[in-house]
Amino acid sequence: MRDDVFRQAGVSRRTLLAGGLALAAAPALPTAAPMSSLDRRTAVGWGYNWGGQLGIGGYESLTAAKPAIGMTKGIRQVSVGTNTMLLLTDEGEVWVAGSDTLGVEDTAPALAPIRIPGLSGIVHVSAGASHCVAVRSDGTALAWGENLVGQVGNGTQSYHQNLPAPMVGVTDAVKASAGAGHTLLLRADGTALACGNGTSGAIGNGLDTIAPTPVPVYGLHGITDISAGEGLSLALCGEQAVAWGRNDRGQVGDGTTEDRYTPVACRLNRDVRAISAGYKHCLAIVGTGHIAVWGDGADARLGEVSLPPEGYLVEPTIMDHSSNFWVEVSAGETFSLARSQSGVVHRWGTMIGDGNLPITYWEGKKVDGIEKAIQIEAGRLSAAAIDDRSGVNYPK
Repeated sequence: MRDDVFRQAGVSRRTLLAGGLALAAAPALPTAAPMSSLDRRTAVGWGYNWGGQLGIGGYESLTAAKPAIGMTKGIRQVSVGTNTMLLLTDEGEVWVAGSDTLGVEDTAPALAPIRIPGLSGIVHVSAGASHCVAVRSDGTALAWGENLVGQVGNGTQSYHQNLPAPMVGVTDAVKASAGAGHTLLLRADGTALACGNGTSGAIGNGLDTIAPTPVPVYGLHGITDISAGEGLSLALCGEQAVAWGRNDRGQVGDGTTEDRYTPVACRLNRDVRAISAGYKHCLAIVGTGHIAVWGDGADARLGEVSLPPEGYLVEPTIMDHSSNFWVEVSAGETFSLARSQSGVVHRWGTMIGDGNLPITYWEGKKVDGIEKAIQIEAGRLSAAAIDDRSGVNYPK
């Protein structure tokens, strides 16, 4: 975590790492009004709320999860970045809360979710550090936000793309992942495109240049999932994890600290079920639901694993040996999340909570305020989930 974040929270890094701070009691969640069972999938958020991105009507940071206000439609997907949270509804609409990267004409902060005009037929959304991407059912993609290194993929490099604009040449996308300065797009044929900052290799085309329009990632086929971090890209090909990009803290997971400009295999068994790239660390679910971690171990983001003196892992290491069957993981900047098959969400690492106070968990800690999560996502310093409050099982 950056030192300025600790200063804003009024605590030193040394105090935090010496044992954390006591948490205030979590606020009681409001009682939801009667609604249909399909509409009881609601977005909840917690963590640092510096941009109002949690959509709770103010800037209060939270230790326990709390619903975004004003949403009366079933939520299909949630994505959270630095100051922005995106909400995708069953109707293919996109709603947004927060500031800086809203995709609307009015640049004032949206402390409760508002709809982004012109976005319809959307099947997937992704909020990055400073830009956002939405994929339409026809395979096209639109992006908005900061574009200094071409991460919006509109063929230019500019300070900011205020409104959603088509990404050049994208016609068959099914999923997007917006990172910190670059974008990954999964195509229907199992290949991938990338655009933005490739100076550490995150574009995956063998070059160390900026790509303002999406270009193919070299040599990958049969991709089933993608995840963009900070100058780092991660993909799942069948049951094998591959990575490329910045590797100064071992985050590529290939046993080295050399930046990789084309994809290489992570040193994991071929039974990888899920992946997530964070800011300098990565997570994966392997085998029968165990969690593997690698990369930077600062701020306890790798959990309870033994770290070498340099403080990072260059190869994936199994963190969790519990009986929980984990089905989803998500890596933020200084923390990590995991969701169990039963909908329980655990976090570890360092987050900002009640009273803007940071707290560190070295082992998994259950997130309060969630009944049954069906999707999770870690943003930069905040997190979100879809909470199923109907007692009915829905597919992820």
